Amino acid sequence: MERGPFMQCPRCGADNLPTVTACVRCGLPAYPPSGRYPYPTGGGPVVLPGLTSARGTPLATIATVLAVLGALASLGYGLYALIARRAIYLDISDDPSSVSSADAALSDTLNAVLLWVAVALVVLAMVLWLVSVVSVRRGRGGLGLTGLTLALLGGSAAVVGAVLLTGVDSATTADDGAVAYVAIGTGFLAMALGLLCGAMALHHQPLEPMSPPYGTGPYANQYSDPYGPPSGPVAP
Repeated sequence: MERGPFMQCPRCGADNLPTVTACVRCGLPAYPPSGRYPYPTGGGPVVLPGLTSARGTPLATIATVLAVLGALASLGYGLYALIARRAIYLDISDDPSSVSSADAALSDTLNAVLLWVAVALVVLAMVLWLVSVVSVRRGRGGLGLTGLTLALLGGSAAVVGAVLLTGVDSATTADDGAVAYVAIGTGFLAMALGLLCGAMALHHQPLEPMSPPYGTGPYANQYSDPYGPPSGPVAP
């Protein structure tokens, strides 16, 4: 820590000139070219060899990106199911002749493409998220637990909607199809929100110790002193 023309020794607190190569009181070596001690003594956060962060983990980074992509795909399909797809079934229920076979076929094709893209991204994102939780302990905490709960509840709602949809086969049951797509769309929106929470949990995971802390005392966890405590007589 610099104070005027002096530098404070991180071990004993003595003031030294910037040109010294070792502390005048305890003998702790310094870097001769710059006169700066090779140990952090303050300022911003310091990432030590015994700490790791989510942003420094490749697996967590990939899981974060996939969680965001899965959330966007799930959001897109959820809105499509609640608006356009549900509208098709409502139109068929009101007046079957108002929906041509070409419109119905186009809706079926678009629904299948959006559904499978969303499902594939959501499943892949969830798998990598769980792998990150187990292998590198990322994506946990309150935010991660909230996201996982939302994703599971959303998936359950989508499955219930898919089961309801299996009984829809004619204009007389089109109302049931509209209800089924409400459940499906709501489920995908919940999964999108859950994946966004998971992405934030993966990205903003706080630093965690991977090894025992560096000693005790006023400078514990700030630096590791390779020279040990001062020995012999200490200069006044």
